[in-house]
Amino acid sequence: AIYTTENLLNHVLGAIPHGLGREEWLQALPRALVAGFVKTDKEFQSRGETSGTTATFVIVDGWTVTVASVGDSRCILDTQGGTVSTLTVDHRLEENVEERQRVTASGGEVGRLCIVGGVQVR
Repeated sequence: AIYTTENLLNHVLGAIPHGLGREEWLQALPRALVAGFVKTDKEFQSRGETSGTTATFVIVDGWTVTVASVGDSRCILDTQGGTVSTLTVDHRLEENVEERQRVTASGGEVGRLCIVGGVQVR
């Protein structure tokens, strides 16, 4: 989490070409977010670290909201008019079949931990 806090923003900003107008900047932003997340992850892994983190990155520019998320971080937009919108997809294994399949397809196992009262995940 500390490494991501110290590096993710710079990696995202470094992936956006300089001198762009507002519309061009907004068009470049999604690709820059992906590049920034990937660069941060690769650099962290190259250090031989085995821990990880979740991150949600939100950019609000006028009426345009851009969200990038990795891991099980939740982003919810609550407007003044009372409308609440979920802007990310939960990765909780007990609720997300696609995430369970992704974990098992990559060689991971999904099961129940020894937690009193925990919900078994299958």
